[in-house]
Amino acid sequence: MSDPEPCKIKNEDSEQQIDVIEENKGSKDEEHHVKIEEKTHLETDDILKRRNKNRFTCTQCGKSLGRKDNLKIHMRIHTGEKPYACTQCGKSFIRSSHLNEHMRIHTGEKPFTCTQCGKSFSCSSHLKQHMIIHTGEKPFACTQCGKSFSRSSSLNHHMRIHTGEKPFTCTQCRKSFSRSSSLNHHMRIHTGEKPFTCTFLPIDFHSYARKCFRPETQVSASSFAVHCLAKYNIGEL
Repeated sequence: MSDPEPCKIKNEDSEQQIDVIEENKGSKDEEHHVKIEEKTHLETDDILKRRNKNRFTCTQCGKSLGRKDNLKIHMRIHTGEKPYACTQCGKSFIRSSHLNEHMRIHTGEKPFTCTQCGKSFSCSSHLKQHMIIHTGEKPFACTQCGKSFSRSSSLNHHMRIHTGEKPFTCTQCRKSFSRSSSLNHHMRIHTGEKPFTCTFLPIDFHSYARKCFRPETQVSASSFAVHCLAKYNIGEL
């Protein structure tokens, strides 16, 4: 009969013990990692709570602002309050800075000057817009056709080509237009207004064009103006 193999049994027991120890260690490491994550989440939540406490939220639209006085100014959008009034014309404003800008219309002050051409402006935003002429920048691009514009208002006008929107409606005949300038021009049909008079000839282009040209060759006032300038060698108005 051969002797048993005690060493082999002990080695197996040792391996099992090592596995148990490593498993316990892994569980402790995992538990420690979870605690760190929980702590991090709690700290983050605490920071967010403190940040939220330092924010001031508009009860009308939900906008959040960092300062109480900014919220007070913002609320005037909803209340319609305009406490800053111009002493010259009575126009009122929400902010004192807006009134200061407006006052330059009356004083003629233009403190913002273009470094390229020397032209001056009453407010910095107008100078910034003007600078695009020199840089050629067109930051406002149409998402439909890719055409770019230097002004956001020009892009808004352009977008109506794609949307078909015509928000300016004639109160007389209900015809609609995409631009307010087009509506103003159209209204002269109803009012009979003829604001453009030749400075060299005592005529208005609309009536004289009808007299000088046969009905089948009727032209617009602008076309007749070109004809008039060429005929009398006046040059440019």
